[in-house]
Amino acid sequence: MANSEIQTVSHWLVFLCLLTIFTSGAFAGYLIVRFERPPQENEEEEEEQLHEEDGWKPSLRCIHPVCLLVIRFISFSLLLVLIIYYAIVNGGKVFNYYPIWTMVLNIVYFLIGFVLSVYGCKKHFRDAHFIGPRERPKVAGFWTFILQIIFQMQAGAIVFTLTIFWAIEIRDLVRKESIMDPLKACVHSVNLVLVLIETAFNNLKTFPWFRISYFVLLTWTFTLYQWTILFGPERLWWPYFFLDMASPYSPLWYLAVPLYEVPCYGVFVLLVNLK
Repeated sequence: MANSEIQTVSHWLVFLCLLTIFTSGAFAGYLIVRFERPPQENEEEEEEQLHEEDGWKPSLRCIHPVCLLVIRFISFSLLLVLIIYYAIVNGGKVFNYYPIWTMVLNIVYFLIGFVLSVYGCKKHFRDAHFIGPRERPKVAGFWTFILQIIFQMQAGAIVFTLTIFWAIEIRDLVRKESIMDPLKACVHSVNLVLVLIETAFNNLKTFPWFRISYFVLLTWTFTLYQWTILFGPERLWWPYFFLDMASPYSPLWYLAVPLYEVPCYGVFVLLVNLK
């Protein structure tokens, strides 16, 4: 989009797009304020209560905590190396794309999870030699609570970005009759594979529907970031056609985004409930 095109964007289109962003963002914020409650020590014991050990213990007792530690370390290392190499090959512009944002978020998740697993494994080996009554599981602390939120936020975001990416990419490949870049395909797919493995092994329990709010806020933060750099002196293009406000259908696209996020988040709600 050139400067002349930017100037011709209807103020009404901009207003309607902004209205969609802030309305869904405000609703997401309301859900967080209304329903989000950090675990408290004085809460009654509940089956679905998040405990400190849930941050590092696998979902099955027959699986040793070291297995989850190794999975998280490998996932963190693989994603970190992959994103660094991808940025070196393609330049810093790759961070203007939503899949890379989700990858960075995934790296943060696996880093926190790995640190918690190290702590948990040390505790597990220490307790294995302890003779006496076992202490009652502690309610989850700050980092276990944050780990669960990041996990639930990025799970929906990964499904969202992967389906959007492949829909656009397949369309472009058909038009150009070209072959997919293997590195690009790997970068845009490995996130989902690693998160599915993590989902199978971790014990972060239920997926409350209100936490889709974090996913919505992440998406709109990315969109507003695109707006700020679009109108800057350097970058004058949209990374995704459905963000382009020059289109008369842009308000519908902006409305479709939060609606499409519901089934994306729902996929992992279903997976966790089945597990």
